[in-house]
Amino acid sequence: MTKERIVDWQPSTNTAAVYYKPDSDGDLIAWDHPIGPLFASLAHPVNLSEAATARPKDPTRAQVQYAMSRVSVKMATYTAEPNPVLNLNAHIRRVNNTVVHARTALLDQGTQRPLLSLSLDGCGLREANKHALEILAKLDADRTALTALEERVVDERHRLNLRDEDGKRIDILTPAPGTIRPTMPKTDSFAVGTGAGIYQLSLLQDQIRRAFGDTVSLLELKSKGNVFGKRPHEPATSTQEKEKKKRKSDGDYIDLIGNPSPDSIRRSIEAASYTKLRILCLWYRDETLTRMIHGLAHPYGLDPEHIDPDPTGKDTTPLAEGIEAVFCNAETLLKHGPGKERASDAESLLSQFAEPGVLLAAWCETELPVRGEEHEGMKPTEVKFALAENDAKHQVVRELAKAAVPSQFLVGRTYDPFTKTFSTVKKPAAAFEDHRVYMGQLDLYRSCGVIDDRFERALYPEDDPYPLPRMAFVGIHVRKQATDRKYKGQPKRIITATAVIPSRKAGETWRMLGWSNIHTQWEHYARAQSNFHASNYPLHTQDGQGEMQRWAQAGEDVRTALQDLSDELDGLPYALMIDGHASRRVWPGLHNNKQGLTPDPDDSRLWLPGSGLPASWNPVSIIRMNCAQAEMPRLVSVTEKLKNGTTKPLKTSSDLYYPEDRPEGHPWFLFTEPRNYGKKRHGQWKTRWRADPGKASKNADERKENELNSPWYSMTTREITPMYTHSGYEREALAVAAARLSHQALSWSDRTRYPAPLHAALQMDLGHPQFRRSEPTDRESIEILKEACGTDA
Repeated sequence: MTKERIVDWQPSTNTAAVYYKPDSDGDLIAWDHPIGPLFASLAHPVNLSEAATARPKDPTRAQVQYAMSRVSVKMATYTAEPNPVLNLNAHIRRVNNTVVHARTALLDQGTQRPLLSLSLDGCGLREANKHALEILAKLDADRTALTALEERVVDERHRLNLRDEDGKRIDILTPAPGTIRPTMPKTDSFAVGTGAGIYQLSLLQDQIRRAFGDTVSLLELKSKGNVFGKRPHEPATSTQEKEKKKRKSDGDYIDLIGNPSPDSIRRSIEAASYTKLRILCLWYRDETLTRMIHGLAHPYGLDPEHIDPDPTGKDTTPLAEGIEAVFCNAETLLKHGPGKERASDAESLLSQFAEPGVLLAAWCETELPVRGEEHEGMKPTEVKFALAENDAKHQVVRELAKAAVPSQFLVGRTYDPFTKTFSTVKKPAAAFEDHRVYMGQLDLYRSCGVIDDRFERALYPEDDPYPLPRMAFVGIHVRKQATDRKYKGQPKRIITATAVIPSRKAGETWRMLGWSNIHTQWEHYARAQSNFHASNYPLHTQDGQGEMQRWAQAGEDVRTALQDLSDELDGLPYALMIDGHASRRVWPGLHNNKQGLTPDPDDSRLWLPGSGLPASWNPVSIIRMNCAQAEMPRLVSVTEKLKNGTTKPLKTSSDLYYPEDRPEGHPWFLFTEPRNYGKKRHGQWKTRWRADPGKASKNADERKENELNSPWYSMTTREITPMYTHSGYEREALAVAAARLSHQALSWSDRTRYPAPLHAALQMDLGHPQFRRSEPTDRESIEILKEACGTDA
């Protein structure tokens, strides 16, 4: 009998390879390598006839859904880097089941032409613009593909009118990969998850090395290691870590978000000339009342079972010295509807609890307004407008702001658009699991202008290798409004600002001030935000100014704000923080290609935010932030040098990096590992093509996790560039300070994209009751807000 045995492993000649096609937008698409449940076991490139055979006879929607790998290519420049930098990143582009519900469609024009990315027009059911199709045909676009697109739109419109024997609309499933592939708008439920993972980035890096060799150089970054201390809620020792795990397993309350201490809240409120903070809890469901009681009791060390308030608000519950809560049923005020009596209801309610010297803050229940019987027969745009007009949340925010009452809202009931059912949100079993409650409290404290001792610890730790003088940090948020074509000219820009001012001596109380170009006065953040929310956004019908005139006006407004700020700082130096992408049309002196140059006399815009102000009123440094991920270097791998001189490869990092050769004026890059990455680490060792679609089973032993529809994370990046820094101030210390102000968030348990002062200025705008109707519609502005709002969670 002969036994075979393996003597040696030999490399296979059957190499797995993926081929990308360019599209007309400049991206690369793996057109012949779809990713989805049907293709998980097929060889690539996919044989379409083989894929058709593998398609089930009566498939579900998820079984036939698929996506494609996309590689984006974006050119960027960095300060002190003489050459342009090409940033490549890997993404997943999902394919929609219909063209008429998509915003963009990709068309295959054959092997000799790029894929055509075509924008689709229309409200509701979309279609290709007829004039655009004619122009594309004349520009030698593939007429066959354009004709196929028109025919598919006609077919889909017809199929949408079909009904089954029960009178229900027949679902249109995703067809097999073909010439036309509409891309999917944002969705939470899909067979292929978001993100390409870290491993594909490493493959992309290897391909660049093979293809270009020595003709290009990869951006090498270096770090000095961790520059962040432990947050207050993070265990500092192994003993604390064990205790935290035990309390968590027992279901006891533990602080997972970093609540400010009651003493620091009281001192911050008193520094703003208030004697007390009174939290007014407004609810209309018993389940929400229970969540509010538990959410306030646990952080203040109280037993929620001992709190049984009168629903009319007659009882006052002391939480700590100088802090109390009142619980009141306010269904009439909070329910959705036209709200003709909303102002009088709010005035009547607040008169019961307002008191001189007391900062009243409202924590209110809400829910998303949904389409009902009263909206039958209305067009989608009309329904959207009607829901917005009847949304009680935004009406209540306005009425509370008029009374100088900051507010925060808690969702008490959710709606599933697929099953068309409501679900009341109830208190979870474990005391620490109601994250919406605790995060909402943090944001309420932010609206109250609470700036606590967490920031003293973050910026001024003991034996800090990056010593920082006592100085303020000011964040300026600038945004373009939506343009109404009915009126002449451009709308006035929205500007909000926040100043975080430390005490002169360590251990004393800090202050947080706010300002807006609607209410041009520096005042306590809570008052500034209330005045801003109580006013309408400025109209753009006054003078019909053009695009650049409005940006120039925004620069003048900011200079006025900085001039007035000098009275509040009383000689204390400050650094100014701005989003370079959002404000690039405001101050040309902050552009990379303008460094070392002088102002253009023909340009009416201010060169810098403080141009023309006395030197003592100018910032000691302008810290330019950039959160646009397309312009950021992607972290592929890290090599850590150990104390014994050896090196260790790492896959992730959350440290601050800088270019290895450190040219004068270089930027820093703060990488962040998303908090959910460490749980599964999907995408660290394989690509989406190798993802296991899993197996559903009632038997737990037979069940397999679905890697394919899980989100795959990669590191996020933000650029920090201190510019025009005065002598006596270290650029590195300022970059570290900006990173720490992002790491220690005002109202989040992890890092925010913006440092705390800039984040607080942004939140003032996002919370305005008119934000939704003023939100910009141009692609660039939408992307800026999307990146700014992103959190590393």
